[in-house]
Amino acid sequence: MRARTGVLLVAGLVAAACGDAVVTEVPAGRWGGQNIELQVEGDGAKVLFKCGASGTLVGRLELNGSGHFVADGTYTPLLINTGPRPAHYEGSISGDGMTLAVTTSGAGSVEIGEFQLHYRAAGSFEVCNF
Repeated sequence: MRARTGVLLVAGLVAAACGDAVVTEVPAGRWGGQNIELQVEGDGAKVLFKCGASGTLVGRLELNGSGHFVADGTYTPLLINTGPRPAHYEGSISGDGMTLAVTTSGAGSVEIGEFQLHYRAAGSFEVCNF
């Protein structure tokens, strides 16, 4: 009887451990928010911003133990035709929500903004008055 109880206990612990899958990277798919939409793929992400600006995040978006990630990439403003600029992206996820901060890198770095996104949601964009 004691051996049988031990087997059942081990089986229960294994089942419980398998039921709580640990997320190690930002889930692939669409993340949307006010003036932003992020499309995460296995090897990075593409971003759409207000007024036609765009960006890329290079590499897998791996999460640390606190749900944070960092990635380098580009930011390309449409209004100021300077071409792609190096950019730095820092974010965190909690449940189906994400906070994402975007800053251009290098000389004359500019804070693009901090955005709140939701998994599987479309971005909603304000009208641009050029």
